[in-house]
Amino acid sequence: MKFSYQINIEPKELSVLNAVVESYIDLCKPISSNYLKKHYFKNYSSSHIRFLMNSLEKKNLLMHYHISGGRVPTDLGYRVYVDSFGDILNHNEIKKDEIEKKLDSSSENTEQLLEATAYMLSKMSNMYSVVMLNDNDSSILKNIEIVNINSDSRLMMILTLDNGLIRSIVLNIDLKIKTSFIDKIVLELKNKLIGLSLFQIQHSIIHRLNDTENYNHELIQVIINDSKKYFSIDKEKLIFTSSAGALLDYPEFQDIDQFQRILPALDKKYLINYFENAFSDSSLEMIIGSENKDSIFSNCAIISMNFECDSVLGRLAVIGPKRTNYINKQIILKKFTEVIQNAL
Repeated sequence: MKFSYQINIEPKELSVLNAVVESYIDLCKPISSNYLKKHYFKNYSSSHIRFLMNSLEKKNLLMHYHISGGRVPTDLGYRVYVDSFGDILNHNEIKKDEIEKKLDSSSENTEQLLEATAYMLSKMSNMYSVVMLNDNDSSILKNIEIVNINSDSRLMMILTLDNGLIRSIVLNIDLKIKTSFIDKIVLELKNKLIGLSLFQIQHSIIHRLNDTENYNHELIQVIINDSKKYFSIDKEKLIFTSSAGALLDYPEFQDIDQFQRILPALDKKYLINYFENAFSDSSLEMIIGSENKDSIFSNCAIISMNFECDSVLGRLAVIGPKRTNYINKQIILKKFTEVIQNAL
């Protein structure tokens, strides 16, 4: 999906716009016509460059803070700049095998893999990173175990899912049960529940277990009565984020008020709701500044990409200032997406 806008922009204007955006990304200061002439358009007169910049300003693609100062891109200017590149994601600047090696050495299961991905994605992009899994209730149960803990007086149920996640739950029961009997109940649970999705288990567990030999036992009844809690995954356990410290490297967030303003939005619960709403259209990959419906991100760029394999569906994203190298961030995300899809 692309954000809709109607602008007639001449090739020369687009060249100037792109030069201003790229220069502003590098320098973090308004760009003058003299700078553009020296570094980009030596065959243009300064007056002609100023004419083109004035035209871009009238079209709300550039703006300036002072009459005599240079220009900076508007949110719409960034959008036109990004869209002008089309499909540029086949670059090989980022080596996929390097990412794979680092992730392989730091992860033993799905959770560790995604935690390591969030950390490495932030390091390589120099932005705050988010890794999310979704559609968790469609996860398939691959194995179930129940073990004694706390001197045989408490029980823990361990679920292994097809997406590689492992869910450990302390059961709401304080009853000493012989290991041999627990094993018998576990066998009954395996026979009835393995191969089903969490959603199916939540909504049919009573009917699936009502003909088992030990249906009336307290352990079985506790599992049935709390099935929606036990056979589900807390959404906050499906999101992995990096440190917010990466944002402090940008002048935009070195103002403590600006940094503190965005911090509440980096809370996992907040991010879950935000991504579910803002990226409900799965084809959307980028939101720039005022395109964002959430004002807390009005000075940010959010660049993301879906990943999908047989049993896992999710999204990678980076969050940072609007003044960022969009093309480079998309390339990095694409490489990470390829690695994650191969690893899961």
